[in-house]
Amino acid sequence: MEGKMNPFFVLVGMYAGFAALLFTSGYIYKTTRDRRNRANEEHEKEKQRKLDFDRKVEESKPQTRHTTVAVR
Repeated sequence: MEGKMNPFFVLVGMYAGFAALLFTSGYIYKTTRDRRNRANEEHEKEKQRKLDFDRKVEESKPQTRHTTVAVR
């Protein structure tokens, strides 16, 4: 054994390492996205539970606007 690695095994190792890197980064992205989406859904459900549709809405009085016109 000379201490050198066969170039084929170096190339296969590089491909395997790159595939493992892609797999783990995709898994991390997917899990964080799913966790964020689940939290957003829970927040929306909580907002819907807090809405009070039976509350009486007060009509606001129309406000008059006064404008000033300058004529030469």
